[in-house]
Amino acid sequence: MTFLLSLLLAGAGVLPETGTPVPLPSGHAVIFHDMIEDAPRDGSSTSTVRFRFVAPQIGGDTPLPYEDVAADMDLLCRKVAAPRLESRAIVHDAGAGNAKDLRIVISMMEQPVAFGETTPGIRQYFEAYSLEDGRCIWEAF
Repeated sequence: MTFLLSLLLAGAGVLPETGTPVPLPSGHAVIFHDMIEDAPRDGSSTSTVRFRFVAPQIGGDTPLPYEDVAADMDLLCRKVAAPRLESRAIVHDAGAGNAKDLRIVISMMEQPVAFGETTPGIRQYFEAYSLEDGRCIWEAF
């Protein structure tokens, strides 16, 4: 799949299939792993939706540092996560038209990891975003 086609599908709210490479402007590619939706908990009104990607280039003998993939993570939020959430109306309460409190987490892992499992030795990078008017707004952890 070409970079342009990948972005067009993402812009239409279509998630890549699990295992599908997603080319990035940095010249690297990530592989879509899964999307996990968490309902609000502990009295919070914020839902979290995680988009997880396998990025072998962040591990191994010469791992890419976070700084080399930060812009790619922003792009994954803008071109994969945000359109997907907009297309599924996850960002609005059904029928009310009110925006939900929503946190998007983009994660890259050097190899597939079970969600929530501690995995020393396997490099992972995470970024959190809020969604405002269809735009990803970076949030410091």
